[in-house]
Amino acid sequence: MESWGVILLAVIAVCCLVQAAVQTVVLVGLVRSGQRVARRLDDIQSQLDREIRPLLQNVGQITRNVSDISELALHRAKRIDVLLAATVETLEDGVATLRRSVMGPLGRLADVTAVVRGLRRGVEVYRQLGGFEAQRKGTTRRYAEDEHLFI
Repeated sequence: MESWGVILLAVIAVCCLVQAAVQTVVLVGLVRSGQRVARRLDDIQSQLDREIRPLLQNVGQITRNVSDISELALHRAKRIDVLLAATVETLEDGVATLRRSVMGPLGRLADVTAVVRGLRRGVEVYRQLGGFEAQRKGTTRRYAEDEHLFI
């Protein structure tokens, strides 16, 4: 029996060696596959770096350009606002000055015109009542009979 024990023990040892060899082959295969996958991932990463990185840099540059343009547009809009406000103020001052320049003399002219109209109307009334001609002819005035009404 002892010989059977040694034989079985030898069979177990051989099986363990075969199992270890198979596991070693499988592990070597896994390592090689892992290395191939790692190389492939490195290739993909390199390709992405070559293709995507410039695009990302372009996007960054575009973003900076848009920011600069927005800032410039805001600055220009503020300048235009100040310019328009100054222009409106100048126009309002000009209109006020023009109004004073024109309306001042026109106001005095309106006063003179009112006096002239009053004088004309007075002369018309005097003529209607028989003014200068009645004095030259020596005739009585047409309203002589109404003098008792005036106190």
